[in-house]
Amino acid sequence: MALRSVLLPSSLALLACGCASIPMDRYGVSSLRVDGMEEMSEESLRSCLSTAPRSRFELRLGGAAARCSQPPFDRDPPRLGLWAWPWSEWPLFDRVAFEQDLERIERWYAARGFHGARVVDTRVEPADAAEDDTLPEDDSPVPCEREDDDEGCEIDLAVLVEEGEPTQIASITLRGGEHLDADLRQRLRDAVTLRVGERFDEWAYDETKEALQAILRRESYALARVEGIARIDRPRRRARIDLTIEPGPACVFGEVIVEGHEDLDEDIIRSAARIEQGAPFQAGTSTTRSGPSTASAPSRAW
Repeated sequence: MALRSVLLPSSLALLACGCASIPMDRYGVSSLRVDGMEEMSEESLRSCLSTAPRSRFELRLGGAAARCSQPPFDRDPPRLGLWAWPWSEWPLFDRVAFEQDLERIERWYAARGFHGARVVDTRVEPADAAEDDTLPEDDSPVPCEREDDDEGCEIDLAVLVEEGEPTQIASITLRGGEHLDADLRQRLRDAVTLRVGERFDEWAYDETKEALQAILRRESYALARVEGIARIDRPRRRARIDLTIEPGPACVFGEVIVEGHEDLDEDIIRSAARIEQGAPFQAGTSTTRSGPSTASAPSRAW
């Protein structure tokens, strides 16, 4: 009992010393809420905003924390926010950054296929912070209750969005590569994961183009390009997608030069690289490349 009576006050003193505070002339963001999100994930959206609330300890029931512009965009894992640790830093409210975030919200929604989504209302509490995000560093009257005599105030933010109807994919056209062999053409078609009738999403659109290019580069087309055009009919909420493959020539490895190996045996490095001059180029053929390797003349005509 005597030992506990000595340690408890000491522990509390350490906690008190480690408490984070809000600078006297600023607002600390206590909460940020986005209302009106019915189809999309609030956590995913908020991960792309520069304005953020004070971090809280929470219980997550499956799923990792959302990352900006990384799927899934349309669901939030069950989680329970509990409390903010006393030492958690206070994000400071920046009025200009918050106004830019309102534009980011509409741009994020457009990238997810909601081209008519709009921010229809905002709430800033205390309201004066929407006009001036600083406080006097003295005893002058302020429009809020300071956390302490020498600290700033908390601020709560809320945004109301109107999602509208999503843009759906009306058609998908894949052109080019007519002279490729049938098996490769089929693999390219299978790599197009976009589907007619589904919601258009810029991430999935870009991923499809990258997947097509990766397949071609694994098949010796080192200079392959994949171009795309997404034609968005905003009034009708329809997207028409045109993808064009430009394989270029099939390439082979040219001269392989090894530099900077010092006392290491050059032949061992060449063997480990598994790159042979004249062999068909394949992206990811070797686990390492030392010095420049060049793609030379085409291995077959177009």
